[in-house]
Amino acid sequence: MEKIKNVMIVGLGALGTLYADAVEKTEGRELYVLVDEARKERYERDGRFLRGERCDFRYITPGETLPTASGSSAAVGEGKADLIIICTKSNGMREAIDMMEGFVGEETIIMSLMNGVTCEELTNEKYGVEHNLYSIYLGDGVKNMNGDVEDVGKNRIFFGAVDPGDEVKVELVKDLFDDCGIEYIIPDDMLYAYWRKFILIDAYNETCAIFGMPYALFFDVPDSLDFVEKLIAECIPLAKAAGVNNADALMDDLKEVARKIVPECTPSITQDKLMKRRMEVDILADETIRRAAELGLDVPYHKAVSELLHIANKLNGFDD
Repeated sequence: MEKIKNVMIVGLGALGTLYADAVEKTEGRELYVLVDEARKERYERDGRFLRGERCDFRYITPGETLPTASGSSAAVGEGKADLIIICTKSNGMREAIDMMEGFVGEETIIMSLMNGVTCEELTNEKYGVEHNLYSIYLGDGVKNMNGDVEDVGKNRIFFGAVDPGDEVKVELVKDLFDDCGIEYIIPDDMLYAYWRKFILIDAYNETCAIFGMPYALFFDVPDSLDFVEKLIAECIPLAKAAGVNNADALMDDLKEVARKIVPECTPSITQDKLMKRRMEVDILADETIRRAAELGLDVPYHKAVSELLHIANKLNGFDD
């Protein structure tokens, strides 16, 4: 593949809407949003909104085929996607990965902007590591108010090479993002950045969610950081087991990262709690507990977080 000419977005929440809009408005790049029949009907009827403006994307369902465009790559010519970006919530992750199957060709690149460290493992298992490109989203300005997305801050995608052959995929995605005006960073050590993001949301964001607070929690009540540090300490052995170099530096690094986040930043998991949406405890605290058990480690602080947030999910009407 010489160039990414079509992009498929799976999951049309805050990030899916933000990046679908950026691709759709770029000449020479085709956008498709993969949905089920019910969502297609609802989105075509009600639309999605970004910055108060209605977005009408091209929706495609698993039973359809991508059209062949003039000058398309071989992957597109066969009805396959050049790039698939997964932006679903955790409860739709496995379904989304299965829905993509008809659109994954030999050259298709798969990126996930989901929280946690689970999605890449599942896509690798189903489609092979040669398709995956490790990526994360970090930002402080995207809010999904039940279909009306606000974008008022800095939003960046971090992506980079982890596995052999990733360098070619990195250059293709870099070219696309440059063209679409999507802000990005290519870290020197993508695996470190990937786990740093996981531990950041696992420790800081889940603590915010417990209290239904933005990052102001840590400025208003500095003692709350003692609890966060205990959560980070429970995660560091897991990062080491995953092959992260210099994992011991994560404690001080994350403290510095968190200090730079504006107090008004409300993590997506806190937004979910306040908007009575299901929180992704399964791919955060629960995933930490699962990985720790495999290593024979006890993580009592994560067990407390998991129990509290599952209770909150149940209070919001979800059968956890």
